[in-house]
Amino acid sequence: MKIFDFLIFIIVYVIGLLFNMLSYPSSKNVGYMITRIFFFVFKRYKKIIYSNLSYAFPEEKESFYKDIYNKNLKYIGALLADSFLKPKMNGKWFNQYLLLDPKTIQIEKEIEEKLNKKEPVILISGHIGTWESLAQYLGYRFPNKTLIIYKKIKNVFLDRWLLKLRSSTGAHLYSMEETLSVIHKLEKGNLLGIAPDQNAGGNGIMINFLNRPASTYKGPILIAYKTSAHIYFICMLYDKDHKLKLFYKYLGRIKNQEKDKEKIINEWTKKWVNCLEDYVRKYPDQYFWPHQRWKTTQEILDKFQKEKLRKRGIKSGFL
Repeated sequence: MKIFDFLIFIIVYVIGLLFNMLSYPSSKNVGYMITRIFFFVFKRYKKIIYSNLSYAFPEEKESFYKDIYNKNLKYIGALLADSFLKPKMNGKWFNQYLLLDPKTIQIEKEIEEKLNKKEPVILISGHIGTWESLAQYLGYRFPNKTLIIYKKIKNVFLDRWLLKLRSSTGAHLYSMEETLSVIHKLEKGNLLGIAPDQNAGGNGIMINFLNRPASTYKGPILIAYKTSAHIYFICMLYDKDHKLKLFYKYLGRIKNQEKDKEKIINEWTKKWVNCLEDYVRKYPDQYFWPHQRWKTTQEILDKFQKEKLRKRGIKSGFL
């Protein structure tokens, strides 16, 4: 298995070298070509995209789904290119491709002021736009202050390689299993970046997202609750002429810990989920529709919870 994983790593590494020999526009075109081939071979992903779009936009016609599907493949191709182009993403690169409006610049100054006062900040994003470029940018923009929680890849060779690339601009990366260490560092006045909009399975709470309940991670708000961190929603989207545009929205700060913790977690989780939903509705072609966001139903979640109680030796009837 390790030999197979190493061979996969070598193939991906070589592809990455080829991408970095190209200009940014050319690399996105190559990424689109690869994406087209992938979706032609693995047709089930096309069905997943169409199914998710029909739930999210039930009032739309077939022509809308077809248009968003084709645009989404171009988006995924660009995202693939961004994943390989991390070695190029330095200050000069962002100065060339990233657009910052006065409002965004002002918000970043406010974040800097909070960090200088040792106040923790959490930036919540989702799988919209170019989240890979966003992670690189945060390390560059807030060097030695940026903490990022990521999900490990099973292939240890790929995981180590990506970990090195993702931390190349100054961010400190931690796996989901190292969350406790992140909390300790966040409390000292650092910044946490996290994209928690994947299916949370039995570890989540059901929050409505694009017309369907979705199992959603409690972690970001639980961390904010424990650290009294300022909470922002953030995303980096593709703009015209191969430019990128950054968006922030301040959601607030959880100060009063005397309230019902579970109620707070539900209310604030809905806040960032609703914010992500607003951006998805505005930029439907730039959301990662192939992922199984709604895989866990309420019935499945209930089974997970009952199994957890059984393992603890607790009968649900006594709760």
